[in-house]
Amino acid sequence: MKKLLILPFVLLLAFSLSACTSNYRNVTQEADDGAYIRLSGNFMGTTMTINNQASVQLTERNISTFRLDGERVALFELQSGPQEILITRDGTTLVHRELYVSRGNTVAVRVP
Repeated sequence: MKKLLILPFVLLLAFSLSACTSNYRNVTQEADDGAYIRLSGNFMGTTMTINNQASVQLTERNISTFRLDGERVALFELQSGPQEILITRDGTTLVHRELYVSRGNTVAVRVP
């Protein structure tokens, strides 16, 4: 009688322990397909143009910002490939860079 009671308990224990181990070799993680530019520094109140297309006024109302390592930053998604970034304030060029932004990467640009 005791053996009949112990057998289901042993089977339950064996199944429970085998469920705790898994094969993680087949787990894949999706890569982020976006390419990003992250602005930091004194970018508020400037105008940003990417690839000579429509300009974006970088103001509190127009963009979302967040804090990263105690500093205010803004993140913009781009298509991967070559990008020309132009940031001006009152007609003065602050940043003019030609960058290659690859898929899944973020390029940091500090505005003086």
